Amino acid sequence: MSRDIQGLIDLGLTSLQARVYLTLLQFRSAQARQVSSAVGIVRPEAYRVLRELASKGLVERNPGPPSSYIASSPSLAVKRLIQEHRQRLSILERNERDLTKALETYLSRTLSSPDYRFSLITGGQNMIYKGSQMILNAKSDYIGIISKYGLGRVRKDGTGSALLRAKRRGVKVRLISEVDNGNAHNANFLSRHIALRKTVGLTFYLDVIDRKEMVIGPAITDEEAVERSKREADLWTNNSKFIQGMYGFFEKLWLISTPHVSGK
Repeated sequence: MSRDIQGLIDLGLTSLQARVYLTLLQFRSAQARQVSSAVGIVRPEAYRVLRELASKGLVERNPGPPSSYIASSPSLAVKRLIQEHRQRLSILERNERDLTKALETYLSRTLSSPDYRFSLITGGQNMIYKGSQMILNAKSDYIGIISKYGLGRVRKDGTGSALLRAKRRGVKVRLISEVDNGNAHNANFLSRHIALRKTVGLTFYLDVIDRKEMVIGPAITDEEAVERSKREADLWTNNSKFIQGMYGFFEKLWLISTPHVSGK
């Protein structure tokens, strides 16, 4: 699949719609029979796809006989597809509160549920999002162990801003990480605002929020951070005994770690 087709698919077109649109761009103006022959589909299917593209504003139809079709300019087509995404997102955002409340009613229908749970987080991006949301929800206390990879990403993936906002809310924030040449800039930035200590050889990360919930997993590389589905090695829990044990481990590591001073 070509990069151009994939780009159109990312903007919401089907593979066939993308191929037909690109074919029309090459023809400038074409009849349905020409499109069906060039794309390798039957004529009724070509008519269907052309109508779909026309409804999206990506194709104009000139009345015949026979009818011919002209592709909208690439700049206009891309703008219209992006606008369609924005409109859909706007509708979803307007419905967010009502949908959340409706879904939460199912919680009250549960006959019984365990006090403590363990769950796996699937996908690198989902793990990063989960961690950021936990920090944003922190009320009084946050401790974190972050790998050198994670420290290098904190100002891009939202973790850094979440930590600073938590600090401004009065949350006690403490962070342990591995500092190297690749992430020293971020370490210097964070240490000006929050308590940061450094150590070496970190192969995992840990987030504990208000001693009530935590997430732990292997250090996530930059490649895994963009993986949407395959990674399934991160564990979330609200088990108090498990959290208490990891909190104690953090305190011991905190004592033997070295305070990071900005610029050093």
